[in-house]
Amino acid sequence: MQNPYAHSQGPAPATPEDQLLADYELAVGKNAEYYVPKFEEFDKGGSQLGWHWPAFFITTPWFLYRKMWGWGLGNVAYFWVMLTFVAPVAMGIAAGAAGRGNATSAIMTVGVVMAVIIAIPWFVLPMYANALYWRQIKRVIRNVPKSFQDQPDKRMNRIRRSGSTSSTVSCNEVRSERLNFGTSSDTRSPTTNLPSAAVTKRFHCGHAGTSVSTSQTRSGSASMSTWVHS
Repeated sequence: MQNPYAHSQGPAPATPEDQLLADYELAVGKNAEYYVPKFEEFDKGGSQLGWHWPAFFITTPWFLYRKMWGWGLGNVAYFWVMLTFVAPVAMGIAAGAAGRGNATSAIMTVGVVMAVIIAIPWFVLPMYANALYWRQIKRVIRNVPKSFQDQPDKRMNRIRRSGSTSSTVSCNEVRSERLNFGTSSDTRSPTTNLPSAAVTKRFHCGHAGTSVSTSQTRSGSASMSTWVHS
C-alpha cells in the first residue's frame, strides 16, 4: 500500500480517499498493513464483528498499547469491582437465602454464574477490538485542528503523536507477535514487498533498552505466519 505521506515534499494525496488511507497508516504506525484494509472494510459498511488474538490473550495491555486508555483501564476496573465486591456480596446473599443446609450448593451456583459474567469482556472485546480501534483512529484524525490543514508537517506530527503506539507497554507487542496464530495467502513480505523473503522485526521493550527479534519466512502459494498483528 502506497503511503502518500512517504515523501513529505511530494504532492499531496490526490483524493480524499487517498488522504484518509495515508492518515490511517500514519495514525496506526506498526502493523498498518493489517489494520488499514480492515478499516477500509468498516468504512464501506462491512461487518465490525471479528476476532483479534492479542486482544484475547493480553486484553488490557493491548488496549493500552494502542492508546485506548478507557477500554484498557475500564477492563481492569470491571474485573476488580466484580471480584472484590459483586461476587462476594452475591455469594453471601445466596448463602444466607439458602440456609445452612444448601449454602455450599448456592455458593457454587452463584460462583459459576459470576465466573461467566466476569469472563464476558474477555470474549466480547476481542470480537470488536478491530472496530473499536478503527473508531479510536477515526477520532484521532477527526481531532486534528483545522488550522493544520495547510501545514502538512504539523498535521502529520499531530496524527503520529496522538495515534501510533505506547512505548510503555511495547513488550506486549513482542509477546503477542511471537505467537503463531494463523496463515496468510500473501506470498509477499509486507515490509520488503519481495516474495519468499525472510523478515526480521525488532522491538524495544519499554525503557529497559532490551530488544527481541522475531523472524517470518514466506514461501510458496500458502505461507505460515509466525507473528500476530497487535
